Parts: sequence; structure tokens; C-alpha cells
Amino acid sequence: MAGPKWEDLQKDCLVNILTRVGTESLLYDIPFVCKSWYRASLDPSCWKIINFQELPLADEYLKLIINRSQGNATSVMLPTSCPDEVLRYLADKCPALKALYLPSVMGINRSFVLPEVISKWKNLELLKIGRPCIHNMERILQEISLHCKNFCHLEIDNIPIIQAEEASAIVTFLPNIRYLHLRHGVIDQKSLKIILQGCKKLVHLDVRDSLLFECDDQLLELASHIANFQHVVSEPSCVDYNRCPALKALYLLPEMVDYSLLLLPKLISKWKNLELVHLNVRGSLCFECDDLLLKLASHVTNFQYSDSIQYKYENGLLHMELKCR
Repeated sequence: MAGPKWEDLQKDCLVNILTRVGTESLLYDIPFVCKSWYRASLDPSCWKIINFQELPLADEYLKLIINRSQGNATSVMLPTSCPDEVLRYLADKCPALKALYLPSVMGINRSFVLPEVISKWKNLELLKIGRPCIHNMERILQEISLHCKNFCHLEIDNIPIIQAEEASAIVTFLPNIRYLHLRHGVIDQKSLKIILQGCKKLVHLDVRDSLLFECDDQLLELASHIANFQHVVSEPSCVDYNRCPALKALYLLPEMVDYSLLLLPKLISKWKNLELVHLNVRGSLCFECDDLLLKLASHVTNFQYSDSIQYKYENGLLHMELKCR
């Protein structure tokens, strides 16, 4: 006697199962099993968590998927190439959103659109932003403090620079923050102290593998109220140039340029044989080339400032070679 068939499973049970599979499976696998599974995959409950970050989809298709949630989406992970229009559409169609994840390398203009739409997410609890949003972080946090009363979790990803200005913004606008992730960042001792002294309700602070601060006894005392303070460097730093005193050529990727402006003055004096610094700078990011040149000139013997730089713009990156001679 044949047993029960999967396609005969009650819809409520099937929907409950499908809420546990990923967005990719809901799009490319489940609908093609059978008609009953396809119908179940259209239930709004299946689309409460939407992950676009690994799906190369056209803008209109993104909107179609957002519509499937019928306003019930509570967690959305946006793709790298998400235009302003889609972000605004998400804000209009998904007012119940509780968690929003922006990709680390999202275009810098998204950081200016985000404050305009945050007011529509009254239930927002978690926000993950990338390096580009650092340039507009104060306005983003201000909007959160005004409109998102349940907000408790902030993650800043992709090697940002957290200085006193950014640290003060966190303390001013999110004094009751409970979860703060600044891993793989660049944060100095002063800025970290500002956060520890101002955010007294922190239960989780992650600054692992971050640069420019030393976790001494005073810092540990300031962090004593935090149940889970993670600060250990668990892997070699990607900018641990101090181990290479004979360095002659230094090549920096786009995501390394910002914090290199802080680190280079501390390290250049050790590189007596330095001949070339090559930078790849994203055209969308602010970059003070003259500032870096002056810092190099102050440490490298016979550094030529006037004709030492060569530019080449290619594939959205400004390639710069600074020749030390």
C-alpha cells in the first residue's frame, strides 16, 4: 500500500517547512517540485526573511519578490547593486521590517538615501551597514534615534574607520544600544573609550581584529559592565606591514586606503628602502591625496613631491603610483 505523498501534505504544514528554507531555494527549487509546493511558496509567511545578497536579480524582479511578502517581511539582506528606487520601494512595502542588512561594498550614494526612508521602519531593531555609510553615519543614527524606539543592534562592516566623531555619534544617538559589532575595523583608544563610557547598556561589543587600540587594564575596567566583550586579535592583521622592514613597494586595495591614511605615518619611518606606493581608490569615495603625499614626504628620504604621482582611471578605480626617490 502506497504511503502519503508529499504533494498531499496540508498547506499549513508545508508553509511552515518552507519558511525555513532560503530565498534561493524558494525561487529556483521549491516552485518546480509540484503545483501544491508552488502555491505554498507564494504564501507571504515564506517571505518574512529575504536574502538578496547572493542573487543577481534585475530591479523589477527584486520588487516582485518584495511584493510576495505582502508587507510581512521582517528581515531583508539587500544586494550590492540595489538602486535608490528599490530601497525606497522596500520602505514603502515592508513597514514591519525589524532587520536590514546592507552589503559592505554598497554604493556610497545608498548612505544618503537610507536616512530618508528609516522613518518608515518603526520596528527596526537591527541595522548592518558597510564602509560607505560611515560618511553619513551621524544622520543615519539620528534618524534611528527619532523613529526606531526598539533599535538595539548595530553592525558596521568592511574595515571602517571609527574616530571620535563616529564614536560620539553612536553615544549621542544610541546610548541604549545593546549589541555593537565593529570587528575588522580601525578604532583608536580614545574613540573606543568614548563608546565604553557612553553606552552603559551594552551586553555585547565585538572589536576583534581591529586596529589602533591596545586593550590595557584601563580599557578592560571600562568594559567590565559588558557581558560579552570580544577584543582578541584572532588572526594576523591584513595590514601588519611592521614585519617587513625591507619593504620596497606597497600596493593598497580600495578597501584599505581609508585606514592606511591613519596607519602609514606610524609605519613609513621603518621602511628605509621604500620606492613605490600604489593605491587603488574607488572614485565614489572621498580621498585626500595631498594629505597622503605630505605624510609620505615627511618620512621617506628624498621623497619628490612635485612629479612623483601618476594617475590612471580604469574600471571605476583611480590607480595612483607614488614614486619615492
